[in-house]
Amino acid sequence: MDGKTIDSEKIEWGAHPNPKHAGVFMKTLVDAQTNPLATVHRVRIAPGGEIVPHIHDKSAETFLITAGQALCALGDATTEFRAGNLGYAPAGTRHGLKNMGSEDVDLVAIFTPPA
Repeated sequence: MDGKTIDSEKIEWGAHPNPKHAGVFMKTLVDAQTNPLATVHRVRIAPGGEIVPHIHDKSAETFLITAGQALCALGDATTEFRAGNLGYAPAGTRHGLKNMGSEDVDLVAIFTPPA
């Protein structure tokens, strides 16, 4: 394979597959079939929406906020996040995001290895 280019604007938003994550939508940009080392998603959290704190037992998650403001729970800490902030949750680390603002929170999430 020579690589792949993706126009994420052409991919439809879908509800997050975990119904506990209310008001959360995502687009899978790179799946495990394309890259067995990582998956990449665009994620949108509507105002009042939340990725409830959770743990990935076998994957680390790196997430970069590209728009909006959220509260980030990471381990035992809670921090205000805005565009440009990056979080890293090693496998086994509790983490979550809650949109506390009036605008969508947009982020890119990378899972290694794929979740």
